Amino acid sequence: MQTVEAIPPPHIPMGKDTVSLGFDETTASWQRCQEQYKLDQCSKNVPDILTSVELHQALDLAESIVAHCREELDSLSAIVRPLGYATLMADLNGVITHVRALDTDAKQFSQNGTRIGGVWSEEREGTNGIGTCLYTRQPVTITRDQHFRSRHRMFSCSGAPIFDWRGRVPMALCLAGCGNKTADRAHTVALAITVAWARIIEERLFREHFREQWIIAIEPTTSGGQGLLLACDKDHRIVGADHQARSRFILDDQTLADGPSLWRSFDRAMATPKWYKSREDTPIHLHYCADASSWHGIATPPAGGLARLSGSITNRLHTRPRLGLLQSLPKTEQLPEFRGGLTPAARRRVLAYIENNLDQRTHVDVLAAQAGLSIYHFTREFTRSIGEAPHAYLLRRRLEKSVEMVENTDQPLAKIALAVGFSDQSHFTRRFVRHVGMTPGAFRRVCDLARE
Repeated sequence: MQTVEAIPPPHIPMGKDTVSLGFDETTASWQRCQEQYKLDQCSKNVPDILTSVELHQALDLAESIVAHCREELDSLSAIVRPLGYATLMADLNGVITHVRALDTDAKQFSQNGTRIGGVWSEEREGTNGIGTCLYTRQPVTITRDQHFRSRHRMFSCSGAPIFDWRGRVPMALCLAGCGNKTADRAHTVALAITVAWARIIEERLFREHFREQWIIAIEPTTSGGQGLLLACDKDHRIVGADHQARSRFILDDQTLADGPSLWRSFDRAMATPKWYKSREDTPIHLHYCADASSWHGIATPPAGGLARLSGSITNRLHTRPRLGLLQSLPKTEQLPEFRGGLTPAARRRVLAYIENNLDQRTHVDVLAAQAGLSIYHFTREFTRSIGEAPHAYLLRRRLEKSVEMVENTDQPLAKIALAVGFSDQSHFTRRFVRHVGMTPGAFRRVCDLARE
């Protein structure tokens, strides 16, 4: 195939708050199309369409996801179809497995390969809303002129990755429009809708998988962070976390397999009393140990009876998304009656001292002095408040800080070890491996590759 030199994609100005694929990323995608994929920009061929056997295999992998989120897809399609948008779902290979469009537009979409079985990976079809979304694992909008292949330039598509309960991206959700009637004036709104519904679908899938565990949907009230999901067993050990929670708390499959305590991150003494004894959704308030900020959320008990049957009406109600309700919850709460542990003021002083002195060899007697208690009394009350002993908490915060520095700075590893209180780099490396699962150097290389 003869390769035609690609014309640079046009720059489409957007507001500073617009969530879209930026000009630099668009250019990078075009460069991949030309230099890595060797695509013909002027090819008139429609996208590849899978054979019936290949399509059957692709649908087998995707049908369970689509089945669980059919209610969400129905509601989304009801909103956007009258506006001229088609609702698409594509698997991780860019194969379209679900299409809903107006009958008047169906033929035009089908002729362009936007139909079930069409392969829209970036490697096959160049810069497009499905393939580029899956490649970058980020929400994107590709408007008409931003497509690499010239024959796609009457279409626009907004895509958002759908993360599963393991933090992986098995599918993408897309809204596609053709001609001038939608994308030129509405692509920003279309992307916002796509991102919102992808998050709703993610929550449905997460709750379906962990329906026999406690599900905690929480949102920070002071840091402006996004809502996140945790699954906990009856002993308050975290057994599942969505991609937002994995990023926030530095969790991976290996860490979750060990079942870290919920009270490793949150102050048990300050939590809403006995929420875990309820048999229905309960508004809860938690206090994040790292910065003493207040978080609010909803705790959903494990499914019981008919709710355990996947696909039943009772189960559909049990696994319905709740993150959207967090905005309507009251942001202030009556603090629970103090029942032991450090007082709120002492806890704040001790945690602040730890955060400000991670590079020092801090002894328990120094922390006890911050709380105004004896060493024995302080150790007991600290453990009751935080959920782990002072030494364990201090070590964990040092390692969490080191992970941030290895990932986000180019400082030498020896300097990072000193900055988090390890005088011996070999000791630092051993602890880091136990915490992350790989050496600091290997972890930095993985982070560098992920950014490329």
